[in-house]
Amino acid sequence: MKQSLLNLLFSILAFSIAYGIACLTGLELIQQAILISFIIQWVAFVPAYIFQTEKFYDLTGSITYISVVSYVNFQSSTSLDINIGSILLASFIMLWAIRLGSFLFLRIHKAGEDKRFKLIKPSPTRFFMTWTLQGMWVSICSMCALTAIGSKHGVVLNPLFFVGTFVFLSGLIIEIIADKQKSSFRSNPENKEEFIRHGLWSYSRHPNYFGEITLWLGISIMSLSSLSGWQYVTLISPLFTYLLLVYVSGVRLLEISGMEKWGHLESYQTYLKDTPSLFPFKKLFMKKTFTLVAVLCLSFLYSFGQKEVSLPLSINASPKSIGIISTINIPNIDGNSKGEIGISTNQTKLYYKYTKNKIKVIFEVPNAYEILSKGVGAKSVSKNAVAWTIDAGKEDQHKFYITTASDSAQNYIIYSGYVYFPNLNKWKLIASFKINGYNEHILAASFFKSTNIQKNIEELFTDTWTQGDNGAWINIQNKGIQKPILPPFSDMDSLYKVKQDSLIIRKAILDNQTDAVTYKNGLYYHLMKSSDSQSLVKMTDTVSIYYKGYIFGTDIVFDQTTNDTRTFPLGRLIKGWQVGLEGTRVGEKVKLLIPSGLAYSIRTRSPKIPPNSILVFEIETVNAKSQ
Repeated sequence: MKQSLLNLLFSILAFSIAYGIACLTGLELIQQAILISFIIQWVAFVPAYIFQTEKFYDLTGSITYISVVSYVNFQSSTSLDINIGSILLASFIMLWAIRLGSFLFLRIHKAGEDKRFKLIKPSPTRFFMTWTLQGMWVSICSMCALTAIGSKHGVVLNPLFFVGTFVFLSGLIIEIIADKQKSSFRSNPENKEEFIRHGLWSYSRHPNYFGEITLWLGISIMSLSSLSGWQYVTLISPLFTYLLLVYVSGVRLLEISGMEKWGHLESYQTYLKDTPSLFPFKKLFMKKTFTLVAVLCLSFLYSFGQKEVSLPLSINASPKSIGIISTINIPNIDGNSKGEIGISTNQTKLYYKYTKNKIKVIFEVPNAYEILSKGVGAKSVSKNAVAWTIDAGKEDQHKFYITTASDSAQNYIIYSGYVYFPNLNKWKLIASFKINGYNEHILAASFFKSTNIQKNIEELFTDTWTQGDNGAWINIQNKGIQKPILPPFSDMDSLYKVKQDSLIIRKAILDNQTDAVTYKNGLYYHLMKSSDSQSLVKMTDTVSIYYKGYIFGTDIVFDQTTNDTRTFPLGRLIKGWQVGLEGTRVGEKVKLLIPSGLAYSIRTRSPKIPPNSILVFEIETVNAKSQ
């Protein structure tokens, strides 16, 4: 009885640890996935106990991995924003699960039983605990990957991801080769009473487990750049795998079994003495370490040779600078050259990065809490940087624009980075980031370039202005040139955004998530209150209204009237208001569901309205007068 209670207690503890870590991620989707992983185990336990079989135990574990990874990947993806990194990471885990699950399933059916379960199966609580521990194994090992896939922008494809890919594939190949070598060895009847000591097994007594730990280390490395805050706790995956295989099952049990079988043999004693238990290739490891150090040193020397030159800019303290814009004269750079050119502020960097026939525009915000919006085709390099590949050969000038919008009450600020293409007369949003716990605007700024770019820094940047919080433009370079004219922005991605917003809104309508279902010239509306007035709102009217505005799909109210109406010339408001109110009756109240293109598009309008936001307005027209 006491042992049964302990078994149940360990089962509850295993579930609590796994679910507790899932709660730390702050993602409800991950909590759901962890529940699914345990439910699968508990459902499978019932027939396994009734029929006293363990033959489907390992296969169920693999099916669970595939199920939770597929679930999170499916729930996180949309047809408009497919994350290649998330697909690759999910595919790697499923590849491993299919390979290992099928291998173990075929092995146990060939052997007839798994001797580990002889004393476990008869006890319902102990057998249940074993299935629950498998749920914990699946949950903790996969959670860093699940969290990365389920994060707001999915898995980040950057050099660290590809390092993780190499580590994962190395571990997977080691595991496959080790299993194959041992299976071949065991299939020979002459080796029935022998122990394997050739191939990878001559370097490690448990190379398959070394491969297992290595591949989960690779999964953790691939996931790292997508995590933040408490989510880093999920990186215990390889450590958990190591502790589980070395101290709970695997190595510990096999070492005991090996000593019972061959401990009396001098050859086995020599094998134990000369061959590491887990980590192989001692001499090769030392060589690899030396090589790694050499590569790092060379990389450092190369980076040192690519150091930057900067030119500080004079930023006025009053009025506060909320934006900076400058024209960049694109230099002719050899296709194989590398370097950077751009603008930095006290919180951001917006720059070109030249790498082997590719030019990228990168917007970095090192202290960013999250990415709020990205331009079409822009990719997350990390949680603090977004990159967009550009064809700079078509133009010899671009404009870089960094702007801010802060909320002093909530103590946060939004930074957005843009590129302007003069020949197209179009703007491109690179990204918008949010910084928590900070609301100061641009306090310092400078131009910078790599030293290998021969052109003088003063020649690279011209026509530079800052924008004050009072709206005034202040020239800080090449005085006398015409002031910038920014709004309304002409968005390079506008056609794509029209399609994207339309799909999002139509899906919301089909899912009954909005009552604004009547289409009108690009937006959707719902009549909340009718009116018998014969007075119709005209485009040329000045309207007095009550209204409330919020971000579609959220409860974030960014502006509203309270007791008094507000009065505006309709022709000076956003296009969505003009389309939605024109032709309505005075006294009517309407709800307008406005796509971003008819709202503020890619502009950083306010801290509560990120670029590319779909907006909802509830508007009651009290009066309308001709101007």
